[in-house]
Amino acid sequence: MPSVPDPDLSQVIESYSARFRDPVDRLKFLRVCVQVAEEAPPLLGRARGRLGYRLIVLDSLRRTHGLTNKPVPMQDRVLLVLFRGWRAAARYVPLAAAATALVLLILGSFVTLREPPAEAEATQPARPAGIGLTPAAHAALGDETRVVAQPLEVWLVETSGDGELYSNGLRVLNEYSKHSSPRSFTVYSPGADGMPDSPQQRKKPIGIVYHTTVSDIMPPLERANNQLIRYRGARLLTYIARESLYNFVIDRFGRVYRTVPETEFCHHAGYSIWAEGGELYFNLNHSFIAVAFETRPEALDPNAPPQEAVTAAQVTSARLLTQMLREKFGIVEGNCVTHEMVSVNPDNMLIGYHTDWKGRFPFTAVGLPDNYQRTLPSIADWGFEYDSQFKKELDGRLWPGVRASTRQFESEARSRDLAVERYRRDKQTKYKEFLAGLRESDTRSSPTE
Repeated sequence: MPSVPDPDLSQVIESYSARFRDPVDRLKFLRVCVQVAEEAPPLLGRARGRLGYRLIVLDSLRRTHGLTNKPVPMQDRVLLVLFRGWRAAARYVPLAAAATALVLLILGSFVTLREPPAEAEATQPARPAGIGLTPAAHAALGDETRVVAQPLEVWLVETSGDGELYSNGLRVLNEYSKHSSPRSFTVYSPGADGMPDSPQQRKKPIGIVYHTTVSDIMPPLERANNQLIRYRGARLLTYIARESLYNFVIDRFGRVYRTVPETEFCHHAGYSIWAEGGELYFNLNHSFIAVAFETRPEALDPNAPPQEAVTAAQVTSARLLTQMLREKFGIVEGNCVTHEMVSVNPDNMLIGYHTDWKGRFPFTAVGLPDNYQRTLPSIADWGFEYDSQFKKELDGRLWPGVRASTRQFESEARSRDLAVERYRRDKQTKYKEFLAGLRESDTRSSPTE
């Protein structure tokens, strides 16, 4: 967080920062708060502690209005008008500034420094359910929302040996890192007919895909297996780096390994589809960073025993790594997705060719909104479907975005006065035509599983 000299002011700022779900937007708000605090004229005695902090924060909210959906209440708007007038008067007419400060002091006895508790509680992210976390991980998640609410500016503190230390506590190990090739990919915008249009070449990664390694070779996480875990973990990391499968791997002790530099692509997403902010993305090997959790096949079973499950250390490290990558590359929340959300099979036009997290990724614990609520472009825009095998892989539990996407596609067909199956055939045909052109025009984007 940017430096705020007054700890009481810092506390008030943090209580208002809960308005901002996006950590990047929250950081912008905190920086504006510091600037407003430096510009504010001195308050008279008790008025500073009683009201001045709130005025500083409210003026910061006004300046960052486009970043939060919550409007400024009428009472606060009146205070802002007085505050802005008082600040201007202080530069030219000290007596007028003093008189205005006295008025503010009187008003300050009728206002509180913090927002109503109900509003603050409404901004707390929900605790994830259904994932096979260890008991320690579930206990840790009880305080996870408090931790996530503290945004940090993340930078590289130092590089020593084979590791890096970042300002948020993230440690990245490079001992297994291997090079692949620089990223190069095309981003599209939807044209008038829905087909990809206006291609733009990019090199900087624009998203994150979360994976699981589902490694049978990894033994249960028990003290007696310590040496075997380390040995087989080293073998797994060597293989992942050699084959350029993921950019980062988080082992079950929470250690973060960079296996391929994040500025270079990996063979991790294959045929895949995503869209965000009016941009269309296809075959995400080059455009999205790959982050994998070291897991056993049983890890995502809701009843998985502790020695098989995803650990609290992994969840914490994923949160820190996500913070670093989002700040470093300006990645938006909507482009932080799981493999099962983007994976498709063009041969049978079904989603979920890979089902890594089975709809159980702990988004909120990693500091993100629940992106399982988002519609899937593969279904909603291109007419992909899912079959009984997909439902079986997910234990019959479809995440909300899957059903919402189907409803959206059917609604769009009705709005065009077309039968759903006719509309589906049309969209699938257009996707296959586009994919054929994509393969022909840019062999670098040809996905490899």
